Amino acid sequence: MDGGLDRIGEALEVLGQPIAAEVGRLLRHCADPAAADASIELNELEGNHATYRVQASTHGRQGSLILKQVDPDVARRNRLVVERWLPWLGLDHVAPALLGAAGSPGAESIWQVHEDLRGTTLHEHRSEPDCVAAAVELIAELHTRAGGHPVVAECRRQGQDLGMHYVTSNMSDAARLLDALGPPQVQPSRVQAELRDRLRRRLALLLGAAPGHGRLLEEAGGPDTMLHGDPWPTNIVVLDTPGGLSLRLVDWDRAGAGTFCYDLSLLLYRFPARDRPWIVERYRDAV
Repeated sequence: MDGGLDRIGEALEVLGQPIAAEVGRLLRHCADPAAADASIELNELEGNHATYRVQASTHGRQGSLILKQVDPDVARRNRLVVERWLPWLGLDHVAPALLGAAGSPGAESIWQVHEDLRGTTLHEHRSEPDCVAAAVELIAELHTRAGGHPVVAECRRQGQDLGMHYVTSNMSDAARLLDALGPPQVQPSRVQAELRDRLRRRLALLLGAAPGHGRLLEEAGGPDTMLHGDPWPTNIVVLDTPGGLSLRLVDWDRAGAGTFCYDLSLLLYRFPARDRPWIVERYRDAV
């Protein structure tokens, strides 16, 4: 076993993973940090549990990859996004490449290796209208290309079903759980009981309005589309290329199908109220 692979194995052992050797072989295959003088550095990405940047330096050359631990269902979904769904829509360039995966038989999690885009995120550019507008247009392009496309059926079956049923079922589950927070199972304090009751009343209002919202979406929401599922600014990478501003969407773990409102509302939530009207208007123009 060569020096570079030994060093990767040592770095992965720090994580306590029983499949460190297999992941090391995968990284060697993807990045070829095989020289004896290879310097390997493993850094956990801030705000991303079990996601690491692996940096290798050998003979003066430097390279990096993203190593991420996911459950098998998410691993399959990520592979479908990159290898089938986005290419089917002509959007191969939108996500980072998936370079490989490793996991022991029967493993509860899979390690996937992704291309490291090495850009900044939209979170760091939230005050720059041009960057925000480009992100909105990218999401709108995904939605318009996928709207009514056969890919939606696969996204719904193999990914997350994020339509109206997802909303109402989650609210109903939350209401049932709140109803259970009382005697004899639980003895809440007065403050806790007041908070529970306020939340329960609010959920009752939302559930009562849900049928009307559902009809509105059917009438004016357009066809279901492919959804990124988690388009927060931290999952939108901004690249400064010779051709100008270029953006990518990362972390497709929750990709699925449903109304465009799901993605758009998640994006809007991360911006101040004063910016939301023009973001919606830019999305409308792009669509």
